[in-house]
Amino acid sequence: MKFSLLILIFISLTISSCIPEPEIQGNVLKNHNSIPFNVTAHNGQNINSLNMMNHDFFLMTFVFTECTDVCPIVVSQIKQALVLNSSETTTPVILISVDPQNDNNESVNEFITKWELSSNWSYIYGSHNSLETIWENYFINPISLTTLEDLSNKLASKNKIIHTSPVYIFNKNGKAQVVHNSPIIPEKLLNDIKAVSRQ
Repeated sequence: MKFSLLILIFISLTISSCIPEPEIQGNVLKNHNSIPFNVTAHNGQNINSLNMMNHDFFLMTFVFTECTDVCPIVVSQIKQALVLNSSETTTPVILISVDPQNDNNESVNEFITKWELSSNWSYIYGSHNSLETIWENYFINPISLTTLEDLSNKLASKNKIIHTSPVYIFNKNGKAQVVHNSPIIPEKLLNDIKAVSRQ
């Protein structure tokens, strides 16, 4: 009986080892030095990238509250991936502001409400100096169009930020493992979420 059980265990392990790991769909960050960050979110919660051991992974992207094009789309795509993963209300998602001049407590809370983001979403905003290190470490260089438009006789007064919105997948140790760039495909993001969560 014991021998038969050992045979079954051996066969099970052999089969599982033969099942290929899903191919990563985003860009693997092999040599990226993820500088730790310790920041305060919109709700007063402390976010320490090195202290996420209660979660197998977390996500981070870059937005601003007055954004009407790429930001809502990226937020929606992240939500879809988390719904597919059955973790839409538990996976930490960190939103980093790219508009320190205009993102404030009121506008951030309006953004959270408008896009129906649950309590696992954290919006980080503050001064330019407090955000710049994070931008640089994750290759973000936001440019305010208001400044450019002022040089062109103020053709438009509405604030607009030119920026990218990559979605980073971090492991539980706070190291960015994979990045997805627009367009974000929820199914591909889900694939890599599962891969990172198994690490």
